[in-house]
Amino acid sequence: MFKGSGTPMPKTSETTPRRGLKSLSESTKGEQGDDLVTQARLQKLFDYDPDTGLFTRRVTMGCGRKGALAGSVTNGYIEIRIDKRRYRAHHLAFFYMEGRWPADQIDHIDEDKSNNRIANLREATNAENARNRGAQKNNTSGHKGICWDKQNQKWKAEIMVNGKGIFLGRFDDLNDAVRAYGAAAQKYHGDFANTGEGFPETLNSTWRVADDKKHQWVLQQRRGTKWRGRSFCRTRKSLLRCIERYCGIIDAEALARLENLPEWHDGVEDAHQ
Repeated sequence: MFKGSGTPMPKTSETTPRRGLKSLSESTKGEQGDDLVTQARLQKLFDYDPDTGLFTRRVTMGCGRKGALAGSVTNGYIEIRIDKRRYRAHHLAFFYMEGRWPADQIDHIDEDKSNNRIANLREATNAENARNRGAQKNNTSGHKGICWDKQNQKWKAEIMVNGKGIFLGRFDDLNDAVRAYGAAAQKYHGDFANTGEGFPETLNSTWRVADDKKHQWVLQQRRGTKWRGRSFCRTRKSLLRCIERYCGIIDAEALARLENLPEWHDGVEDAHQ
C-alpha cells in the first residue's frame, strides 16, 4: 500500500506551538468552552474539499492569503491556527462536515496522518486507533506483530487483544508469519484491523522491497536484525531487474504483486549502493 494523497502539502513548521497559542490534543473528548471555533466561523474562514482533504483560505488573515492552502505539518499531522488556537486538520474536517466534534479520536484509515479526505477519516476510541497503527520503527521484520526469535531462529507472530498478547506461532518463512497475523487481525480487530500486509514486501528471508519517499522503491537486504538499502529504484522495470540480479529464489506470490505495480518516473536513473 502506498501512502500519500498525491496532493500539495502545506509547509512544515516547528513541533512546538508558538507562544500564546493553544493546541487541540489528539482526542477531542471533553473539549468544551466558548473559545473553540464554531462551524459557522470555520466555514466562513476556510473552504474544505472532502475529495482532497485540503483546506484553503476564503479570506486574508495575517500572512495567510485568500486562496492559499491552510496549515503546516507538525509530527506528520496538518495543523491550522484559528483565533490563537491550533487545531489538527482531521478534527476540523470532521467538524466542518458533521457539525460536531468527534466523541473521542479520529483514525486515518490508510495510516497517512496528512491524508484528510473525509472518506479516509472515521471516529475511533484510543484502542481502535491503536489497532490500525502499523509496525513500530524498531520492529525488526517491518511488519506489525512479527519479530525475529533469535533463540529459535524463526519469525514469531503475536497480536494484542484487549491489552493481552496472543501467541500465533513461529515460522521459518516471514510471509507465513505475516499471513497468520493478518488472519488474526481480521478476526480480533474487525474493521480496524491492520493486517501488516503490503509494503514492505518480503521476497525471502534475506531480501525485501520497501517504499521510499525520494525514489519510489528500495530493495533492502537483511543483515542481522536490521534491513539495509541496496538499490533505490524509480521504475518497476528497474526494480524487477535488481531483484533478478541480487535476490535469487523469491516468493512467487510476492513477485506477482510486484509485477503489477504502477510504472512511475520512467527514464530516471536509479541509485545503487
